Amino acid sequence: MYAKHLICTVVIGFIGIFLITIGASGAEPEQIHLAVTETQNEMVVQWGTEEDTQVSCNSPTEIEYGTESDSLDMSQSGTNEMYDWTTCIHTVILPELEGDTTYYYRVGGTGEWSDVYSFTTHSTLLIADNDIRIGAIADHGTSSNAEETTENMLNADLDLVIHAGDISYADDIGSGNGVGDQRVWDEYQNQIEVLASQIPHMYAPGNHEEEGEPHGFEPYETRFYSPGSSSFWYSFNFEGVHIISLSTEHNYDVGSTQYSWLENDLEAAQDNREEVPWIVVFAHKPMYSSNNHGSETEFRDAMEELLYRYQVDLAIWGHDHGYERSYPVYQEEIYSDMTGTEEEPYYQPGATIHIVVGMAGRSLYDFEDPQPEWSYYREASDYGYTYFTVTNDGLLHYEYLRNDGTVGDDFWITKNEPEEEPEVVIDEEENNNENLTDESNNVSKENEIPPIGMLTTIITILIVSSARKRS
Repeated sequence: MYAKHLICTVVIGFIGIFLITIGASGAEPEQIHLAVTETQNEMVVQWGTEEDTQVSCNSPTEIEYGTESDSLDMSQSGTNEMYDWTTCIHTVILPELEGDTTYYYRVGGTGEWSDVYSFTTHSTLLIADNDIRIGAIADHGTSSNAEETTENMLNADLDLVIHAGDISYADDIGSGNGVGDQRVWDEYQNQIEVLASQIPHMYAPGNHEEEGEPHGFEPYETRFYSPGSSSFWYSFNFEGVHIISLSTEHNYDVGSTQYSWLENDLEAAQDNREEVPWIVVFAHKPMYSSNNHGSETEFRDAMEELLYRYQVDLAIWGHDHGYERSYPVYQEEIYSDMTGTEEEPYYQPGATIHIVVGMAGRSLYDFEDPQPEWSYYREASDYGYTYFTVTNDGLLHYEYLRNDGTVGDDFWITKNEPEEEPEVVIDEEENNNENLTDESNNVSKENEIPPIGMLTTIITILIVSSARKRS
């Protein structure tokens, strides 16, 4: 009997040690993705681990990193968080990074480390010496078309990606139960890890980010880092661009918390135009769209005046599954009929240019209504993505690339005042003298003595004529 108890105690003790070891080592890191903060020399790294329960996160939250792939000589710890799902979300902020530097990193902790990944920091200057390129997509999902879009973006030399909502479609709307399918979030974030582990992604919530009870927006809030005090609207500077993320899924009425925040943020951004000349807004439901869902007129009625007052350069939207670009427009009135070519870029167009970028992966919609006057270009026949390049000499070039590699649309904006053609100044007195000279010359030509050759010809004609008369 004693021997049996002893064996049992040893076995239980061994199992306990084994479980403690498993808990200490944690699960394999996955879903690795980056984000930026309000501070230019920081980078946020997030990832997930599959836990045994929905109660506690037993996996460590650590990062080893450095400027050499074989020498990760720095480390940083962070926080972790769970919601009503078995995936634990880990968040670490890497501080005081050098600008324009490639860092290598791995995430995890004792016993379970990820592969080594890398990212390159942007400049710590507000306006960098190099051009920057920012990708912009919406309505992505997990389809093969979405995967192709991600692969193409991987080769686009991007510095940042902004996503205007409807990210994974984990709300499980097709089943009708509305509770959400968290496995879709895991699938989506594993699918984009190849891009998001190298290039920071920043998000705006779409209607498909709101799930039924018990989740609501909690998966979105937990899985994606947002700078500032709100998960749903925030802003940050990325070199020479002030970027604002808004929510069309929360109260935006005049006087609301979001409205007041945006008004204050835009006022500060306008005052800082010399340092950060570009202002870009992105959110989900568009102020201007002629596709299936159409323009979100209530949102436009509340917020558009702020975009106009502070001369926001670009507004980027999703929701309608296709591509569309407006003229510079305010209250449906076109403020410039220029095309924005490289030879004649928009300069102080007077109103915001709106772009719908909902062709990243979900089923495309057909345009059924006639194209409005404010719509410059639209198509919904190809999947793809957009990006805009900001140069250090005051130019912004926006491009829509189809997944087959062709360019669907592009335009240019400049902050540089066009050079005026030199004005020709005419001296009136000199001009009058020239006119008089011309007139006197004309007169003199009419009265001048004929040349010798002409006189000889005339004399010959007269002699011949006289001889004929005599005969």
